[in-house]
Amino acid sequence: GLGDGYYFASPVTQAGIHVYWNISNSAFSMNRHLQAKSAGQTMRDRRFSFYLFSGLAMAWYSPSFYDLDDNPVSSLKSTPLQLGATSQVVLPVGFGTKFKLSKMLDLGFEYGINYLMGDNLDGFVYDFPGQKRNDHYSNLDINLSVKLGKKGSAKEHMEWIQPIQTVLDDIEALNQDMNRLKSDVDGDGVSDYFDRDLETAEGSPINPDGTLRDSDNDGIPDDADLEPFSDYQVEVDEFGRALDDDQDGVPNHKDLASNTPEGSVVNFQGIPIQTDGESSMGIGNRLPSIYFEFSQSKILTTYHDELLTIAMTIKDFPDVSWEVRGFCDAIGNDLINDELASQRIQSVINHLNENYQIDKSSFQPIIIGNKELNSPYDAINRRVDIVPTNN
Repeated sequence: GLGDGYYFASPVTQAGIHVYWNISNSAFSMNRHLQAKSAGQTMRDRRFSFYLFSGLAMAWYSPSFYDLDDNPVSSLKSTPLQLGATSQVVLPVGFGTKFKLSKMLDLGFEYGINYLMGDNLDGFVYDFPGQKRNDHYSNLDINLSVKLGKKGSAKEHMEWIQPIQTVLDDIEALNQDMNRLKSDVDGDGVSDYFDRDLETAEGSPINPDGTLRDSDNDGIPDDADLEPFSDYQVEVDEFGRALDDDQDGVPNHKDLASNTPEGSVVNFQGIPIQTDGESSMGIGNRLPSIYFEFSQSKILTTYHDELLTIAMTIKDFPDVSWEVRGFCDAIGNDLINDELASQRIQSVINHLNENYQIDKSSFQPIIIGNKELNSPYDAINRRVDIVPTNN
């Protein structure tokens, strides 16, 4: 009402822009998070949020004036009333709270006061010196907020994200990464941060990413592979050895006679070799290859056991001649590789002669160099093979 015996009605439509300050993210709230962090505790997810707001809006209204008998009044005490549709700039301020029902829905309560930049909300304007003052009105709202975004997302809406907690989480994640960088649970020399296999056995040869090394990619790690440099994409047994169905010492993928009788002496292609007498045992297992370092012809001590196996096999078959075949990788020109292959052949022949008294005339050097690359891996192509021959 306005004065004695009068009242007004003024429906208002308002639209504008509001700026919200979430006081739940205030310094006080941040301090609580820091205290919880220092005590080793975790803050529970917030269910309530408190905020202040202000902004700038436009209000459209149409004041009407009545007496107590509901009769329209157009003037009051000889003062004209400003009635009819009009508009005015509004400054809204207020506060509110929200309760999080779910990740998608919030229930809110809000109280606001709207200050008009004018004095005609009720249709009556004080036009006396020192008495003019702007009108204002208030509102109390209950609202339901729907938060848009990807359904089922595990992430919170930004309104419910606590900035200091986000910073603390990032610091914690960084600390965990630093701990992983410093730790090496399996002792393989690869930081856990980069290690793709945290359970490698101690002393096992590994790749830079901490996985077990498999030089020939046959699926058998080198520490369990009896032939760590078997030919590329060859079917192998559980010990990494190329399959040899007839057990003549020549693997299936090189064997031109795949059904030779047990105990037969064969050449490097698996073809039986005629000897002057019956042997009580065949070559049995394929003679191992001797591998070399890049651009080197010196025999590594790690291959002395393989050379012993070769020497014992050669002595078991004194009537058989042997080809000593020298290979190189694809690096370098042909002349240099042929010379290197020849040096590797001589290193093997000299070792067998000096250590096991095997006559050098039993061997026929065959320089292959880089003309036959049995593998895409250079380390596998740097080798010497010894195979029986019919000559």
